[in-house]
Amino acid sequence: SLSQMAFYFSNLILQTAKFKVSALDFIDKALGEQYFYERIKSAIDYTLASAGETLSQESFHLETSLSQIQVPLKKILYFETSPTVHKVILHTIDERIEFYATISEIEKKDSRLYRSHKSFVVNPANIERLDKVNKIIYFPNGDSCLVARTKLKGLSERITLL
Repeated sequence: SLSQMAFYFSNLILQTAKFKVSALDFIDKALGEQYFYERIKSAIDYTLASAGETLSQESFHLETSLSQIQVPLKKILYFETSPTVHKVILHTIDERIEFYATISEIEKKDSRLYRSHKSFVVNPANIERLDKVNKIIYFPNGDSCLVARTKLKGLSERITLL
């Protein structure tokens, strides 16, 4: 009958709406104030947790006894040793940050980065061009840094994988 079919489809719609659709749940306001507030809180908690995971996964994070830094990985071009002892300079798409750390600490902190030279750790994802003859790495903003002869093959493979 038509009424049974309507009941079936309305139940199906409610059941489907209970599953997460993207980051938020369907929240039926007709089911009572307590349920409504619980679902809102759950949706907010879920969104905050997801945002935290994303920020963490997509960022380079380093904490030492003297420094703490968190930068989106997609903005990182390269790190270089600073003329100031025990400091490193981070070059990003839009800024330059100097902080206390060593190139070795940077290299070990994130496997997505690559130690191209004794003085440089680069983000292969942001390399625009690799000049194998002159052993120079070029970035989209015009910056460049060196690559050691012994690191050319490994860096080429990392760039090819991207």
